[in-house]
Amino acid sequence: MDAAISTLGNGLILALAGSKVNLHAILHSIAALEQRSFHRAATVIGTDQSVVSRRIHALEDELGVSLFGGDRVGVRPTAPLQHGGDPDSCGGGRAAAEPRAGDPGH
Repeated sequence: MDAAISTLGNGLILALAGSKVNLHAILHSIAALEQRSFHRAATVIGTDQSVVSRRIHALEDELGVSLFGGDRVGVRPTAPLQHGGDPDSCGGGRAAAEPRAGDPGH
């Protein structure tokens, strides 16, 4: 998990150069990655799941990639997140990642 968090951090730093992304969105993304759940991330952070979800979706929109996919068990990093946030290294932005809308665990 530490390698995934390091990759997330490095990818976000590169992707966010010159961007106006909310720092809370980055922290919420790291918590979701660690907890493998938006709900558990919200509990750890001390906020509502909807806040975590909205901030992560805003970050995904800013970056142009989906960072997380989900199933009934929780969320998992998508290919762009696993490749340091570089959509070109995994075949392209949102098209290469799982869809966001309605993913369980979000």
